[in-house]
Amino acid sequence: GERSRKINLALTNAVNTMATIAGTGVPPAVIFWSLVEFRRYGEVSRESEKILNDIENFGLDLVQALQRAANRSPSPLFSELLWKMIATIRTGGNLKEYLYLEGNRLMEIERMKTEAAIETIGLIAEAYVTALVVGPVFVIIMTTIMGIMGTPMSQVNLINNLVVYFGLPIGYALFIIAVDQVAPKR
Repeated sequence: GERSRKINLALTNAVNTMATIAGTGVPPAVIFWSLVEFRRYGEVSRESEKILNDIENFGLDLVQALQRAANRSPSPLFSELLWKMIATIRTGGNLKEYLYLEGNRLMEIERMKTEAAIETIGLIAEAYVTALVVGPVFVIIMTTIMGIMGTPMSQVNLINNLVVYFGLPIGYALFIIAVDQVAPKR
């Protein structure tokens, strides 16, 4: 849903911040405290606040709080991050290194999504020029030639009016909707 989308949008930057904070050698709980303090990560900051709440108010240890957060998170990406953090903490792994690699992986995913969206928008732009710039000019030229060749002017005017007053506005609206659907949401 909407919360999952918001978490996913903020996750890449949040993970990179987490890696930087982990690099200072602070305990893992401080990483989540920092995300709450920064507040710039929206839903990720709110999820971090819930993790700290579980630790401070319900007496859970960090791993238990992360498990609860992973189970309740609407974002599969955030849940996966938390489960891998749990595994890293339990095995005594390098949390900074894991978060750094995860941040790079998430940035690569975002880059690929952006490139795909740009490519699709490029195709839409080509279709736009063909259908709504060249197409109407071609139709008007053809109907004018048809009028010269003997087609009644009432039919020529009808076709031109349909193209200009109905075809173009509908076409513009469809292209706006198409671009809105493929453009990355922020």
